Amino acid sequence: MRKISADKVFLVDRPPMKNGVVVVDEYGKVLDVYQESKSIKSSDTEYYQGIIVPGFVNAHSHLEYSYVKGLIEPKQSLVGFIKNIAKIKSTVPVDYQSLVEADKYMYEQGIVAVGDHTNTLITKDIKAESKIYYHSFVELYSAISEINSAKADFYHGLAYLQALNNQGSIVPHAPYSVPPELMQYIADFARKTKSVVSIHNQETPDEYEMFKYGRGKLYEFLTSNHHIPWVPSGTSSLEWLLQFFSDQHNLLLIHNTFTREKDLLFACNSHKRLYWVFCPASNLYIEDTLPDVNIFIKHNCNVALGTDSYASNTDLSILYEMKLLQQAYDIKFETLLRWATLGGAEALGLADRFGSISAGKTPGLVLLQGIDLEKLVITDSTKVKRLA
Repeated sequence: MRKISADKVFLVDRPPMKNGVVVVDEYGKVLDVYQESKSIKSSDTEYYQGIIVPGFVNAHSHLEYSYVKGLIEPKQSLVGFIKNIAKIKSTVPVDYQSLVEADKYMYEQGIVAVGDHTNTLITKDIKAESKIYYHSFVELYSAISEINSAKADFYHGLAYLQALNNQGSIVPHAPYSVPPELMQYIADFARKTKSVVSIHNQETPDEYEMFKYGRGKLYEFLTSNHHIPWVPSGTSSLEWLLQFFSDQHNLLLIHNTFTREKDLLFACNSHKRLYWVFCPASNLYIEDTLPDVNIFIKHNCNVALGTDSYASNTDLSILYEMKLLQQAYDIKFETLLRWATLGGAEALGLADRFGSISAGKTPGLVLLQGIDLEKLVITDSTKVKRLA
């Protein structure tokens, strides 16, 4: 048993505790949380300067792309990024050790759970042996709008999910890369199993142009290079997507870089278990812009944070994502922390284990050193020390 204390303990689901003490067992399970007297210091308590927070939840990653680090030039737009990924996957052999190191680094950065998109089984053993909990999103996409092809694609994904011991979900890659027949198979399975669904959403303005009008760079790339038949829906991609999914499961919308307030309100009225996942470093890397975070705060949306992959990021640290958002927007630290912890845990359906410091949970304990305790802001010198 360990007693761990710092200048402040941020419980996340309750107000922070000055001189708080967290009692954990050898497995990191929280046994008790209490406030220690200023005048009486226990000799068996570990004391640290800084603040203790629960472990971070990375709600969106692609661990299998860790070997791509530094191989794609930034700010080439989504179409340029897709072209580069396709070329690298066909020409560059996977460096397995880089995948192992990425998992290890995320753990060292205080990450306790990850929502990981995958198209292969190459990371299966890494995830099985990791100290991090992984929810694997088996990601499907197709260029063929036909029922038999959709059925074959779906059952291929189901075989992958079973190989991962069903620790995950079957999900669509994006509205523009999944035809309606396959989308329906995925939605029916999610409804039946009440599984968490995650999908890339509105990463580029061309996504809106493609769905609304049947034009734009994304439309031209997909229809001319991949011969995908396309009939515009006359709506935004998000409005088209939401017709397939119900409130019987959590739906994570990833990136949301170009989500408009009109779409946000439509989505929130259509689906009551939405979670908006921001990956700011990736957004800047690909499209050189950030989501309009203020509209999500204005409407009290459920928000989580992700890192995406080394293909579109130089780091896999949730603290780094928090720093970027703090630099760009006037967001309170408590809000950022909730997005980085409990927001992700709730999105992935893991709030009974992670996301807040409460008796009975095993949330991980992370010390943030170098934080401005008076103003309560992350500084350039703020860093992570994993405690439990």
